[in-house]
Amino acid sequence: MNAKLGGEPWQVKQPAKTTMVIGYDVYHDTVTASKSYGAVVSSVNPQLTNYYGQVTEHNNKEELSNNFAVCIQKAVKAYHERNKCHPRNVVVYRDGVGEGQLEYVKQQEIPAIKSELAKINPGICLVFVVVCKRINTRIFRDMGSGGLVNPPPGTVVDKTITLPYCYDFFLVSQKVREGTVSPTSYNILEDGSNFSVDMLQCFTYKLTHLYFNWQGTVRVPAPCLYAHKLAYMTGTGTHSQPSPRVADKLWFI
Repeated sequence: MNAKLGGEPWQVKQPAKTTMVIGYDVYHDTVTASKSYGAVVSSVNPQLTNYYGQVTEHNNKEELSNNFAVCIQKAVKAYHERNKCHPRNVVVYRDGVGEGQLEYVKQQEIPAIKSELAKINPGICLVFVVVCKRINTRIFRDMGSGGLVNPPPGTVVDKTITLPYCYDFFLVSQKVREGTVSPTSYNILEDGSNFSVDMLQCFTYKLTHLYFNWQGTVRVPAPCLYAHKLAYMTGTGTHSQPSPRVADKLWFI
């Protein structure tokens, strides 16, 4: 209830004070099959604990791409209204992208977003990350004579099993007591910031602690899961765009 009303149940130490994070996901309407809802959830404070949510309705890929870019422009303006300055870096975590759609994202979505950001402030740097949690890759920790066990939360793998032609890594963010832990794959398609590889990986792991509907870590960064919840709520419940009066509240968690 605290989070739904705009409160901050907890925080994590966040050195990147001028960074805005954005989560994006799409959900198909359960009533009208031709409709889809794209949800954009963006942080508006330096601690990355307050968010601004938007939902757009679209029927084809062109609308999806254009609406996504326009929503990010609105998100940056909302950040400016709260902080009286523009973010230095915009980090987008994009869920719901299959391997066959990566080229579309590179050719359509990223250029559209960069164009909208340039209209606001040419100095804003974009980092675009595709998040994929439905993968078959499994990671184990070798205990020597003790056999294999699940790796601890925060484990990052960015060598050997990653793609040689991509900037990607695997992250284990949760502790699993039964079965085998499933890592999440992160593919960085655009990086215009001055983040080091270690900093971006640590930044991503910290964001898995900020989902206020669960007291532990989640499989994906919190903004990404918030976007999924907002799109899901719209596609299965309201079937319409929410009122702008609740845009700065996490009413959907």
